[in-house]
Amino acid sequence: MISLFDIEYPRTPVLLVFDTKQESLKETGNMLSDSGYKVFLADSPNTLYQLIQISNPDLIIVNIQNSASLGFKICQTMRNNGICTEVPVIFTASEVKTEDVLKAFNLGAVDYIARPFEPAVFFARLKSHLMLKFSREELKNTTIQLNNINRELAKIYSEKDKYLSIISKELQTASEYVISILPQPISKGSIRTSWKFVPSTKLGGDSFGYHWIDEDNWAVYLLDVCYHGIAPALLSISVLNTLRQQNLRKTDFLNPADVLNSLNKVFQMTEHNEMYFSIWYGIYNKSKRTLRYASAGHPPALLLDSEWTDSYLTSRNILIGVDEDYQFKEQTCNIPKNSRMYIFSDGVYEILKADKKRWTLEEFYRFLIKASKKNNDDGTTLEMDDAYNYAIKLRKGKKLRDDFSILKVTFL
Repeated sequence: MISLFDIEYPRTPVLLVFDTKQESLKETGNMLSDSGYKVFLADSPNTLYQLIQISNPDLIIVNIQNSASLGFKICQTMRNNGICTEVPVIFTASEVKTEDVLKAFNLGAVDYIARPFEPAVFFARLKSHLMLKFSREELKNTTIQLNNINRELAKIYSEKDKYLSIISKELQTASEYVISILPQPISKGSIRTSWKFVPSTKLGGDSFGYHWIDEDNWAVYLLDVCYHGIAPALLSISVLNTLRQQNLRKTDFLNPADVLNSLNKVFQMTEHNEMYFSIWYGIYNKSKRTLRYASAGHPPALLLDSEWTDSYLTSRNILIGVDEDYQFKEQTCNIPKNSRMYIFSDGVYEILKADKKRWTLEEFYRFLIKASKKNNDDGTTLEMDDAYNYAIKLRKGKKLRDDFSILKVTFL
């Protein structure tokens, strides 16, 4: 798996931290300084505005733990006055509320991180935002250079590869961030997981996750945001974090239909640049061995029991974000011992073959069942590797145009 910790900065990043509480301000400042960042600290709005002019920060961290309203006011002031409009702002708080997260993003924040920080995750997200900023700066500088030499056609062509390389690097950085927040495979216990995720060359909007809601109920989900690029990837990350942190008000996360209804209210396409997404969400009850699930415009999950009897798990609903008043439906099934379930996005089978025909969902199911019978080791990804390699073969060795995302869950 790609690590963001291998990324080298083009220069030492300058960080500006705002916090009205001296203790937490110094704690955050020391943590960042010890990691090699150049850090400036502000404990009041006036000091913050002065330091912005002096320090020219690459990123601003605003802790709203003590006063959310003050933090939002500061962000609004910076936005209204055009202060550091190109500098990413990250909000932090000990209590993550959905309305605060949405307000922060609406005010132009790029992330919202819960305190106390988990160091590895915190620095991975920090590095991702900084590298995106540096990439944008590099892209801007390159654009200026291209405008200055646009009279000379030969020189414009000579700059083309560099320009595309910058865009590719920005997409690669975003892709690495998506990979960094995916869950680790589970190799012990009554539930085992393994997965294969290969981002497309254009970066899609796939992501997935799983976690225990309580000692008896385990949630698993996979989503696919429409279109390609950084914007769909960021929306996918936002949805993933919402599910992982259970940041939907008045929502029973043990009820898949209720979860989809709440997601549909929060992530309407009219409020998110006309982007919508499909999702498969399930809750497995360990003691009852039952699975409650709901899908929204998503391919049916494949369930195989120990005798290789196949079942297709879907609940025929529309996509998330299309109709705010739609009421989503769910289904329930029993999970026999030693069963396998595969959840995936349409990128694993909507493959445009060399003859311009698409690999169908039915063909993919047949291939996956056959490949699964060959792989008796629940801790490996052999059948998923086979499916990916076959998809590449269908493309005559060309890279896939969509994310390849497939998650295997084994119920022992």
